[in-house]
Amino acid sequence: MFIHFSDFLKDKKEKMIKISQHKFFKVFLLGFIIPVFLLLLGVNLAVFSALKQDQDLTVITQHQTKNEIFFGQLGEILANQKIQVEFKAIQDNLGAVSLRFNTFDRQNNDTLVFRIKTKWQKDWYSVKEYPTNQFKSYQFFLFEFPKIPDSKDKIYQFEIESLEGQPSNAVSISEYLPVFEAKYYFDRQEIFASKGSLISFIFKKINSLILDRDFAFAYLFFFFPFIFYCLWLILAKKNLKQNYLLFFLVGIGVLLDIFFVKRHSYLSSLLLVVLIILAFKFYQIKPQKITKWLFTPLFGLLLITILLGWEAIAGKAGIWLYFFLVIYAFFEFWPKFFKCILPPKS
Repeated sequence: MFIHFSDFLKDKKEKMIKISQHKFFKVFLLGFIIPVFLLLLGVNLAVFSALKQDQDLTVITQHQTKNEIFFGQLGEILANQKIQVEFKAIQDNLGAVSLRFNTFDRQNNDTLVFRIKTKWQKDWYSVKEYPTNQFKSYQFFLFEFPKIPDSKDKIYQFEIESLEGQPSNAVSISEYLPVFEAKYYFDRQEIFASKGSLISFIFKKINSLILDRDFAFAYLFFFFPFIFYCLWLILAKKNLKQNYLLFFLVGIGVLLDIFFVKRHSYLSSLLLVVLIILAFKFYQIKPQKITKWLFTPLFGLLLITILLGWEAIAGKAGIWLYFFLVIYAFFEFWPKFFKCILPPKS
């Protein structure tokens, strides 16, 4: 019985080899199956990241545009000083606004008063106090208030006022854009009331995610394997090895992550690290060149950003500096590790 089963496997193996060597199969596999798989992989990773970052799918986010009007200073918000913002609501059900703060990487013991109203209203619609020790640098903080059902196309004003801010013990509005978001909360019954309302909400949600610049750059990284493979097909393996295009593309991805992505995505970082390792293997670059090509420029960028006080960019540069050290160690010590644990060939 075992002999028959072994012959069966051998026969199947031979048939699979013949199929894989067929010209049509190669064209179908290389030109359709693999690129579609990589494209679907990018879509799935992007959707997963969106679901993880945007915790409530029933919320539509309005991102900052040039139409929003800001009043107030850019530095620390000291006691009795105010920051005022004026914006036009794009949806009904306005229920929160977010601001991106700079805490200067310290715990500040201040209290901010948040107030919001329509532009020509005399009394404030909602007033709340928030301790600043819960704020995080370069991340949005959410100011919630009772949902306004008929907010669409109305102009709203809100302000934040410091009660106890002192020099070196206060927060400021972040210098990195966007610094403002408005949130619109929809009930599930309202969304699923009809097919038309569901389709309309889906388009609004997709548009909201696309306009989020932080997410847009992060999503771009998820499609890098698809872009890599398409370049490999179009330009051919020989040309790619001559011009180091894939390595250049990875470098662009790292720079985009350092300078433009404010919301860190572990998935996109992990994907970039994997692509960097594959690029080094593809071009057969020795580990010593990592120091010359990547480590030294990044270390210089880290020093410059620290001197200029760009904490967020310096933090990202430091993270990638660590990643490249790990990659260097992987290339340098992994073969030696295997030589130590594996017995020599007789």
